[in-house]
Amino acid sequence: MTSKDDHHTGEHADPVAAGGPVDTIDGTRADGGPAVMDDELLQVIKDFLNMGHVDNIVAMFHRGACPFGWTGAILDDERLTVRLGVAVVFEELQRRRAERMGSAISSLMPLLASEHAYLRGDAITVLGFIATPEALELIRAQADDPHPLVREIVADILTEQPDRGEQSGS
Repeated sequence: MTSKDDHHTGEHADPVAAGGPVDTIDGTRADGGPAVMDDELLQVIKDFLNMGHVDNIVAMFHRGACPFGWTGAILDDERLTVRLGVAVVFEELQRRRAERMGSAISSLMPLLASEHAYLRGDAITVLGFIATPEALELIRAQADDPHPLVREIVADILTEQPDRGEQSGS
């Protein structure tokens, strides 16, 4: 351990520099309690969604305790309840007019190329809740998806938001 480490607890004084655990996105400890690795927090978020604790995850996103850039990693889960939970989270964030939702777009883009139609469809659904011009353009680009259900999701979203869709296409 370096001189900055606490020899009594074994904790690093600077968890980010030491490659150690953090429990907020800026690398600080939220309450002085034990820190959590990003992978562990990601798993906890998925598990909470699986158990139906959507309100907790909405609060985390809304307060900035969960980075929107994790959206794709959360959505990329085999459990249907987790994926549905992500959609519910973004529907609620849209209702609350949450800022920063657009920062989830880059994490969703790889899912649009997934071999699994359900992941492409789920990513498109979340992009529909984000509904920025960039998100709508990505949705429009999936209109020729090989899977009919994905094409149907695209059509439904673009039908629900014709004004926004038209504006971003010009």
